[in-house]
Amino acid sequence: MARPEQCSHCNKKATIHFSQIVNNKVYKLDMCEECPLKKEVIDPGNFSISEIFDPQPKVTKITADNSSCPTCGFTYKDFEKRGRLGCPDCFNHFTAAVDVIIKDMHYGVEHNGKAPEIALKRVGLTKEIRQVRSDLDAAITNEDFEQAAILRDKIVELEESMTALSETKAS
Repeated sequence: MARPEQCSHCNKKATIHFSQIVNNKVYKLDMCEECPLKKEVIDPGNFSISEIFDPQPKVTKITADNSSCPTCGFTYKDFEKRGRLGCPDCFNHFTAAVDVIIKDMHYGVEHNGKAPEIALKRVGLTKEIRQVRSDLDAAITNEDFEQAAILRDKIVELEESMTALSETKAS
């Protein structure tokens, strides 16, 4: 599929093409070389694609009160203009505004990381074994030997599952 030849803003020849995927929907934007600079979304040191796709900032308490970071003096308007924060403390100061932006761009604001499925299962089994061993120690301390026997058998079962996972990876 051929790209449009005209800038989305001024109808000059488009030489810059942006794509953004949000909630499985693709947004495309084509621009000439001048429009990103005119709109102050691109300069040699800073690049904020979020401003191109969503030029209307979300209204938050921080945008309304025009406060600044106590450490570096950076304001929310500086963040909007540059697309970057001034220092690590800005993340704490502008949390509400940054969270809104991140939620719009991603599925959440908490990084969960990536791990192979087998590794996640192994971590889950390890935690469960640790918990059952703790429960076993408590049952022995309380002289609840019937419960201790049940927990011992549960530990053996979980350790067998862990061994089976290790063998699956080796295959």
